[in-house]
Amino acid sequence: MYRIFYSLSNKISLEGGSGMRKSRTKIRREDKGYKYILIILFIVVLPIISIIPGYLGSKYLIIPSFFSEENKSVNNDKVEMNSPKEPETQVQVEEKANNQKPAIGTVELKGIDFFSIQVGSLSTKENANELVKELNEIKMGSYIHQIDGFKVVTVSLMDRGQIETLIPTIKSSYEGAFVVSTSIANKEIEYNKEESEYVQLLNVSNNNLIDTFKTLSDATFNLENESNIEEYKAIISSSKTNITKIINDFDNVEPPDRFKQLHSLFISIINNTSKNIDLAIGESDENLLVTGKNLLNTSLYQYSKFAKNALKL
Repeated sequence: MYRIFYSLSNKISLEGGSGMRKSRTKIRREDKGYKYILIILFIVVLPIISIIPGYLGSKYLIIPSFFSEENKSVNNDKVEMNSPKEPETQVQVEEKANNQKPAIGTVELKGIDFFSIQVGSLSTKENANELVKELNEIKMGSYIHQIDGFKVVTVSLMDRGQIETLIPTIKSSYEGAFVVSTSIANKEIEYNKEESEYVQLLNVSNNNLIDTFKTLSDATFNLENESNIEEYKAIISSSKTNITKIINDFDNVEPPDRFKQLHSLFISIINNTSKNIDLAIGESDENLLVTGKNLLNTSLYQYSKFAKNALKL
């Protein structure tokens, strides 16, 4: 009986152990299968899944939007190309025509050299005016030239040698006085057929104006050196006649478009020179030299602005 029981228990034990070993083997195989599936998911399936949204987004959202904007741009360009242009103004038409017209000649617009004695360089207009007032009280000429501050000059002449002879006298009152020079080169100007008459008139009048300035410059220097005051008055009157002729020559003259700004500056110079000559003519003998100096200072510096604009043509 005992033997039978023992053999049965051994048999059951052997069979149970065998079953457990089979179960563990099966579990290991299943675990390996799951691992292989996960590896396949990560390597193959997930990249495919991530690509699909991008593909669909590009196909149905981004690309259609891009071509829609491009079409709008093309359509806008077509609208702009087909839209009528605004008509050109008469001035634009004339300027365009003048630019296309061939030059038929050139003139050399004369430049100018002049020399001034500077007695002060101030940072404010108020201080410069105070110095001018001081110069007027001692019967010296004055002019404020605004460049890098306010430069005050007392006399300007067109001859360097003449201006150098005046330096010692002026230095006795203003030790720091020195000569400054202004030089404007000649300017060659081309002109077409329609501009020819005006350019020729401007050239002749400019030469006459410079000659008048030179005559006034010499007369001012001579008067400074105690020349006959009546002779100076005669030169002032003659200068008035020359300036009046230039003004009359330009009466009712309409300048070509590209000369309008230059024309305006030139007319301003001759008108101001005429007014300053009138002041000198009506001045007393005592103040005539100072008035004459101021006339020349103002005219020469105004002319330099005109000449610098001529160089831009």
